[in-house]
Formats: sequence, C-alpha cells, structure tokens
Amino acid sequence: MKNRFNKTLFILIFFFLLFCDSYSQNNLRNRIFDAQRDAAYNYLLNANRPSADFSSYIIEKGKWAMDLGGSTDGDYPEASVSGTYGLSDNITLVGTFSFFTTNYNLSGTKFTGTGDLLISSRFLLSEGELFSHYAQVSVKIPTAKSDDQLGTGKLDYHAGLIGNFTKGNFSCDLAGTIDMLGKPDFPVTNKKLSTIVQQEIDSVKKLYDFQFQQNFSLSLFPTYSLSDKFSVSTGVDFSRDMKLNSNSSTFYIGAGYNFSDKISFSGGSDFNIINSSSYTISGNLTIDF
Repeated sequence: MKNRFNKTLFILIFFFLLFCDSYSQNNLRNRIFDAQRDAAYNYLLNANRPSADFSSYIIEKGKWAMDLGGSTDGDYPEASVSGTYGLSDNITLVGTFSFFTTNYNLSGTKFTGTGDLLISSRFLLSEGELFSHYAQVSVKIPTAKSDDQLGTGKLDYHAGLIGNFTKGNFSCDLAGTIDMLGKPDFPVTNKKLSTIVQQEIDSVKKLYDFQFQQNFSLSLFPTYSLSDKFSVSTGVDFSRDMKLNSNSSTFYIGAGYNFSDKISFSGGSDFNIINSSSYTISGNLTIDF
C-alpha cells in the first residue's frame, strides 16, 4: 500500500508542476484588474457565473440526491442547493440554484441576492474494469438580477467529455470542456468613477465585440480513499479564454467523510496558481434518498 501511495503522490506532484508552468497573461487582464480591482475582474472577466461541475458521478435510475453547498473567499460568499436524479442507469440530471450570491459593482457598492440556475445532463458512454467515459452538457439559466451585476442576464452553454480511471482505492477524473459564455453587458453606474478607472474601463469596451466567449478547459481530479469513511482529493485545472486572450489555473485540495450510506460531507479550498493570493474555501453536504 505504501508503494501505491508513493506512486500516486508522484503522479499528483508531476501534474501539479505541469500546470504550474507559467501561463502568460496579456495586458487586457491586468488592465481590467488594476482598473477596479476585484469588482472589474469579477464582472468583466468572471461575470459572477456559476461553474458547471464536470465529473463521473452517475446516480442509479429512480434515485435522487440533494446537495447543500457554500463557498467564500472572504469577500464573495455564496450558497447553493442542487438536486440530482437518475433518469436511467446511464443518464443523470442535475439542477443547481444559487440562492445566495454576492458581487460588487464598478462603483464599489456591494449587492447580495439570488444567483443563476444551472441545469446539466450527464451520460455514461462506456464502462470498463478500469476506464469509464462520460459526456455532459449544461445550460445556465439567467435568473440572477443583472442590474445589480449578480449575473450577466445571458445564457451560457457548456459541453465536455470526462474520462475516469479507478483501481482499488484510487480514482481519477480527467475532463475536457468547452464553454460558450454570453457576453456580459457593460454595466451603467450612477456614480462617477475616477478618471483613471473610467479611462481604463472605456479602453477595453471595443474588445467586447462578440456575442459569446469561447473558453476551453482541462481539469484533473484524483481521489484516494483512506478508509470506507474518509477520503482525500486534489486537482488542477487550466482554462483558456479565446476571446479575451487570457488564462486561469487553480489548484484544489480537500477531503470527504461519509457519515453513513446516505449522508456525506466534503470540503476544501481552491488556490489561484497564477495569483497565489486568491483562494476560495468551500463545503458540500450530500444527502441520498
């Protein structure tokens, strides 16, 4: 078991160093970030969007589960509820609603409210002794109030393929996804921004001459079960924004505990690899019915 653990640790370190390789950021990302700090970055680049969870989790036909999740980086707390249903042995449906989200507008005013609804379908394509393959499509329904910049007010589309490797206590998901993100409208503020901030914001408007942003993402998520109840997990992901010519990459570490066959809890933290000062702490309670 010790040799297996050492091999697993070596693999994790290898992929971590691979994804830690420097990804250049063009001046646009830096200009937006410097123009209004977190507010401009979170809206104009991230747009306060919920992230689709691409994984190999398939629930049995007729079964369903509920998830309560929450996350925060200190300034942007969020909470959501998810419902998962087994439409068949090969198709799982997932609906996730952010019932509490937070954002700052470009004037620095903080808003809180309900967020967007994310609907996903996950399909089992093939299943083997070691390798299984899945496909997933997701759509973001814009239920968040765009006037307060809690969302974009636009539809987002996601599609991806997931490969899973499982052997003994070790499991690993590798996912490749493409996102078609509706362009956020530049918000109108009633407060006068500083001259420098206004100039920087105006200078990037001409670059938003598209309807959808195409993002490509690659993620690796290994999990190791230390016992029937306790597991540890880690992961890395890389995302490329083709329209804004910007990259992002994060590293995740977490753990899970099974209280029973029907109740489990997982928690962890994401760290921005490019900007090490950025992190998010999250937790998720799952109840199977």
